[in-house]
Amino acid sequence: MEAVVRYCAGAPPPQLSYRSMSSLAPFLLLLGAWVGISQPQPAMDWRAKAAEARRHQDFAAAADAYRKLLESDPDNPQLLTNLGMMLSLAARHAEALAPLDRALERDPDSVPAHLFSGLSLLGLGRAREALPHLERARKGDPAGALPALGLARALSALGEFRRANDEFDAAAGRDPDNPEIWAGLGATYASVANQAAAHIAALHPTAAAASDARQAAGHYKTRPHWLAAEAGQKRMPDDLTLLIRFMRSSLDLAIASHQRAVDLAPGSAVYRMMLGASLLTAGRNAEAAAQYERAVAIRPDSAEGWLALAIAHRMDGADDRARVPLERALRLNPDSAEANGVMGDLLAGEGEFDKARPYLEKALARSPGLAPAHAALSKGYVAQSRFDLALEEIRKALPYDRDGAYYYQMSLVLRHLGRVGDAEAALDQFRARRGLRGGTPAREEGPAANQRPAP
Repeated sequence: MEAVVRYCAGAPPPQLSYRSMSSLAPFLLLLGAWVGISQPQPAMDWRAKAAEARRHQDFAAAADAYRKLLESDPDNPQLLTNLGMMLSLAARHAEALAPLDRALERDPDSVPAHLFSGLSLLGLGRAREALPHLERARKGDPAGALPALGLARALSALGEFRRANDEFDAAAGRDPDNPEIWAGLGATYASVANQAAAHIAALHPTAAAASDARQAAGHYKTRPHWLAAEAGQKRMPDDLTLLIRFMRSSLDLAIASHQRAVDLAPGSAVYRMMLGASLLTAGRNAEAAAQYERAVAIRPDSAEGWLALAIAHRMDGADDRARVPLERALRLNPDSAEANGVMGDLLAGEGEFDKARPYLEKALARSPGLAPAHAALSKGYVAQSRFDLALEEIRKALPYDRDGAYYYQMSLVLRHLGRVGDAEAALDQFRARRGLRGGTPAREEGPAANQRPAP
């Protein structure tokens, strides 16, 4: 009798992993005429080879064995499904689709064939095509963790984060010790929080208020509380207090979910990076830096990890601790627009504009819309009394101004140029974005929310 064939679960994109496969409920695929009857010795040998290869997670070898079995029974839907599954597990997704399609022609309700068709399409970046297969698999196996997980990943890829969140939560209930599921769940909570923050910014265009909202107290930290906050926000979608409560609750649950993933897989640099990003968004900068430090200890070759660590230090006000990780990030990826931009901004802030300028220009050559780099160049030109160039650079940052900081910076440049009326108009734009009613801003210096380089 054919051995049990298990699922594999989807890891955070881009690749599937075997970890969940060994822990989820198995499918027992009965191979039609192969079950319960005497079989020729060659077929028995290839069947044994397929089982042995699966035990050793050698999915390519298992696929070769199933191809041999199909030579004598080419229309067997279970053999076709097993071949497709093994190719999918071997990350040979394009090859997996043909046998899975043939299996579905013969058995249109096959849950494993729909499931692995969906997972392979997802592996090929074809989430829209994967979705109906994964929905069929989810409907056919409502108690399984992997159909819920696969569907969640497809929905996430399509930007349907709220639906994806429900599917990740369902998968977590069925396989609570799977860190991949918790990581995905945390990512959807974080995405929902970002959507709520964008709604707040659209209704109340003061980035300072939105930033404070992310760090507000008195929020809900459990899923039932989160669902209650969501229900309240849906009843009154433009209520600022309810929006802040829902956003903050979403962010808290993102942190909790990512922490769970880290607890289950403490050696994963990826999960620590995800936790660090959620902590950084919540303004818990020192805790975020601690997670990034652990991540780069695990993966010292990660340029993204070193850059994130530098950004966390800067957001924690520890610029002196940011330079070394920035240098490491640039050694690993000297062409990174973000790392060059952050290094240039750091040096410009320390008054070393001549050293900063090559980094900033390199950043903008690779990412012309990197607004903080334009702002840093503008400040450097002001320090050199080159006000026309300063004005040119800060104007390039204005399309990305979320909280008025760039308009305020432009007003200072315009005053240096003696253009008092234009300076006052720019200051009015700053006040409008900050929700101020006039008068001189309380402080003229200091980092603005939208001038901090985002991780």
